[in-house]
Amino acid sequence: MKHIHFDVESDGFYGAYWACKDGSDCTVIAMLGDDPEDYMARSAVKWLLRLGVNILTMSPAKKDYGHHNYPLERIEKAMAWLKLHGNEKIGIAGASTTGTLALTAASLFDDISLTIAMTPSDFVWQGFMQGKKDGCKEWPMVGESLFSYKGKPLPYMPFCYQHPDYWRIISEESKRTGNMIASRKLFDDSEAAHPITEEEFIKVENIRGKLFLVGAEDDALWDTAKYIRRMSSRNSPPFIRVNCAAISASLIESELFGYEKGAFTGASSSGKRGLFEVADNGTIFLDEIGDLPLHMQVKLLRVLQQRRIVRVGGTETVNLDVRIIAATNKDLKQMVNEGRFREDLYYRLNVVPIEIPPLRDRKEDILPLVNHFLTVANRKYHTNKSIYSDTIDVLESYSWPGNVRELENLMENLVITTPGDIIRRENLSERLKFSTENRGFTEDTEVITLKETVERAEYMAIQKAIRQCGSIRKAAVALGVDPSTIVRKQQNYQK
Repeated sequence: MKHIHFDVESDGFYGAYWACKDGSDCTVIAMLGDDPEDYMARSAVKWLLRLGVNILTMSPAKKDYGHHNYPLERIEKAMAWLKLHGNEKIGIAGASTTGTLALTAASLFDDISLTIAMTPSDFVWQGFMQGKKDGCKEWPMVGESLFSYKGKPLPYMPFCYQHPDYWRIISEESKRTGNMIASRKLFDDSEAAHPITEEEFIKVENIRGKLFLVGAEDDALWDTAKYIRRMSSRNSPPFIRVNCAAISASLIESELFGYEKGAFTGASSSGKRGLFEVADNGTIFLDEIGDLPLHMQVKLLRVLQQRRIVRVGGTETVNLDVRIIAATNKDLKQMVNEGRFREDLYYRLNVVPIEIPPLRDRKEDILPLVNHFLTVANRKYHTNKSIYSDTIDVLESYSWPGNVRELENLMENLVITTPGDIIRRENLSERLKFSTENRGFTEDTEVITLKETVERAEYMAIQKAIRQCGSIRKAAVALGVDPSTIVRKQQNYQK
């Protein structure tokens, strides 16, 4: 693949630029792998190019596999080159140490509009080098940070173990876990010996645009979830949820945008802030956006375009910095065609569409959802119930017209009503069992032969009789046939 190579000496940073054949104004700075042209980096290149995104792969320097006082000016210079060559949107991605680098760069440089950090920490730690030294493959750099900016090392958490104990701890932990990057003890002990100070934290609250964190509870280096919670405690912008269908058309404008005193009969004498103002510097979630009245769609469009509102009965504008998320269970494109939803608002909202299929179309999600809701209900009601696999089979065969909420309510109901500690198939409601047994017999859109139709009707009648009578013999009596006939028809249908 054709690309442009950059060196620190001549260009101010070390990396390689790969452009889409069809052109693009978006680039991701990817710091994945030890070199901008190694296998891992090229894998990222192929993936992003297929998505129509340019990519600039970067690493510290040629054959420099450590991270110590990495000058963040190199990211700045790379971004300047990207903007000079037509890249208007710039993202940055990294994993582990470079994930922390991605967070740090995004906290400093406003032009980064997308940050992807895989298993990062939210603080800067002591710099380290990799290679060979006194039988060690990695060692900390005395007095150096992971990163530097404007000629100075960033404040960092020092390791409590220095060379050669540093590598001994990593080696012992690796033997214990079987994972060569498992250095959890190094970080846990260091953080215990040196509680992280505010200046050592990355200023995640300064990150603009989208931030995507990827981590795992059993991460080899640190509990990413713990650091995400810590970030939340330091940076907790408002999140306001609005159900557009639940607010009457006459009140929705004043609820969303607020009103001045005396704006209408019954208005508060002091006026009122609207939900958009309450969500300033945070997020407003407009649920059921498809139910928003047409006259409000015009005003919402103006907010999206101008990022400011005017209260009902007021004249002064209020500037906003708010992220807007909209959701609906309706087909907005069809509503546009029918004239019930504004086309310009549709395209203004449809920047990053996320389509969530109904639960019946993603059967693979049912088991993890069942386990999750079962755990929640067990904790809530102080029980310890489990579920049989044949019960799961029934749940995976059900059509779930109520989607995830129906499954959540069912699991809570089963935890409350099931005697004993095991949820069995017979504990399910007759409606649900009947629906799964006969799924496909009703509301078929396919045209089938008359013979198949008769067979399906017979099977439904047989299953109903067995369910109500309790045995094949009794069902045969009720249906007026021989038991062997029922057995034979069941076998034929299953074939």
